[in-house]
Amino acid sequence: MPGRPRRQHTSSSRSGGQGTPRRGPSARQYGSAARQYGSAARPPVRRPDPHAGLDQALAAAAALPQPDAATFGALGVDDRLVGALAAGGIREPFAIQARVLPDALAGRSVLGRAQTGSGKTLAFGLPLLTRLAAGNSPRQQKTPRALILVPTRELAQQVADVLAPLGRRVGVSTATVYGGVSIGRQIDRVRDADLVVATPGRLIDLMERGACRLSGIEITVIDEAEEPAGSAGSRSP
Repeated sequence: MPGRPRRQHTSSSRSGGQGTPRRGPSARQYGSAARQYGSAARPPVRRPDPHAGLDQALAAAAALPQPDAATFGALGVDDRLVGALAAGGIREPFAIQARVLPDALAGRSVLGRAQTGSGKTLAFGLPLLTRLAAGNSPRQQKTPRALILVPTRELAQQVADVLAPLGRRVGVSTATVYGGVSIGRQIDRVRDADLVVATPGRLIDLMERGACRLSGIEITVIDEAEEPAGSAGSRSP
């Protein structure tokens, strides 16, 4: 009798238990791997820098040829301030001062950026004092005419140390406002001040107490605008 047909044996790769055919990863496994490694495999999405245009404009302005050296008087600074500067050995403006003064004296909004020690305080302080000295607005109690905001008490005092003596030459009184000291004395000083140099927190305290009103502000300066409140730093005129 003919025998039974012999079975044909096939070979296959195996993994795991004997006799279990090897299978490729399932769709679920692919999805799990994609979720696990997708963030590493895909390059991060770069969002546009909201300040890129501003930085480019500032860099372009800084790259322009420096203006010809001129005197403070020729740029329009009050003669009494020019004399006070000369008495202190300052006769020619620094680059940022020469660039900023014409526009600031004309009442235009100005954004300036320069290295420490380049003369930023006088760049905004001289046109501020010149304009206040030339103004005819009557002084009102608790209502300063100019405000300089700074992030720290140290900067508030340093700015005031530079501008207060110059302000006295042109009849502009200055008061400093910052935390860590008696608020009562600051209330007294702000009452008759033309210019207030303040940190934001203490200024808000005075406003909430009704000791300072901003309705008469003609000129506002934000010094070290990129610095958060509470940071330390130093500056020069």
